[in-house]
Amino acid sequence: MTAQIGDIYRYKGEEYSITALTDFIPFSPRQYGLEPQSCCTACWEGYFCAFDIRDDGIYLHNLFIYNGEGKYPDLNGVSADPPEKGFWGHRRYSNVNLLIPYTGGILGGREFIDDYYIHMGFQMPFAYKILKEFVFEKGKLINIIDHSDEAAKMRERINPYKRDWDLMGKSVGEFVNDSFDLTYKGRWFVPEDY
Repeated sequence: MTAQIGDIYRYKGEEYSITALTDFIPFSPRQYGLEPQSCCTACWEGYFCAFDIRDDGIYLHNLFIYNGEGKYPDLNGVSADPPEKGFWGHRRYSNVNLLIPYTGGILGGREFIDDYYIHMGFQMPFAYKILKEFVFEKGKLINIIDHSDEAAKMRERINPYKRDWDLMGKSVGEFVNDSFDLTYKGRWFVPEDY
């Protein structure tokens, strides 16, 4: 298994890795005639996104996508950049500026702590020194909650050098499923008795 390239978002000039969502962001390249294909084990979906968070909503800024047949139709009036401006074989759509009508929470982290790296799926929220939750209602940003202290308390209960720490009391199958699932369930807590 391989750690996955996660979506990122920027808020007021700072970049966050998306670590959990209350609901999936309602964007799929397929809605716009794009057909992503996986080109590496680090991106099973065949695409990843960079979003901008503004007070008036969340916007798709860049889309990185791979299509083995070379089919890259325009997205929101934007053409794909030439292959040499891509990333890991993905082509990039730059400055798409597509409003995403999201309702829910997005948990994002900054300043990743390497000791908590998991070589499979997406990284856990508590593995970031700075952890913030951005809450949206019909695309509008309505609240920002800082969970950095709570993430630090979770890390206090985990010894990163104990090699079975990353299972967090789960079976291997449960852990594998949870590591590829970005919903809040199973990603945003450590059992109290661990």
